[in-house]
Amino acid sequence: KKTLSCGYIGSFKKGKGVDIVVKIAEVIPSMKFHIVGGTEDEINTLKSKTKAQNIIWHGYLNQKNVMKILREDIDIALLPNQSSVFVGDKNKGDIGKWTSPMKLFEYMSMGKAIVASDIPVLKEVLHHLDNAYLVEPHDILQWKKAILYLENNREILKSISIKAFQDIKTKYTWDERTRKSIGNLKLREEKI
Repeated sequence: KKTLSCGYIGSFKKGKGVDIVVKIAEVIPSMKFHIVGGTEDEINTLKSKTKAQNIIWHGYLNQKNVMKILREDIDIALLPNQSSVFVGDKNKGDIGKWTSPMKLFEYMSMGKAIVASDIPVLKEVLHHLDNAYLVEPHDILQWKKAILYLENNREILKSISIKAFQDIKTKYTWDERTRKSIGNLKLREEKI
């Protein structure tokens, strides 16, 4: 049985959780972790804080290469967003309550098993053991348990992957978003 690999794609902004991925890699040394994103300085800073030898640091890549790595090298996609996600030069603007990570939808579109933070903004799309495995954002042992659970229960890994892919095809298309928006406008008109 092939050992699975995990991956994180995204920025290194405070609250996105790349530091969590590094800690998870430290506690699962037998598994490869792909980290896509980050400047050379950001990568070097994180590398200096870990002894993990199982991380493949890809840095920033063009979208075609990002999708190639996601498709070919990542079995379990990690979405370790924290409750607070900071943007801007000074990391002052907290968008944690409203952020809708594009990577989530890319993971779903590639039919990947997703392990994600159990936070309200992600639970609008993800449901535990339905289309993802949800864990407490800061709890490294829960992340480890979730990943190893999927590693050892390939049928569940496959079922949540398939469900995530079905959901993106049926619930999160532009047509579906338009239909919901028009429905909401009609409801609003009726109230006026």
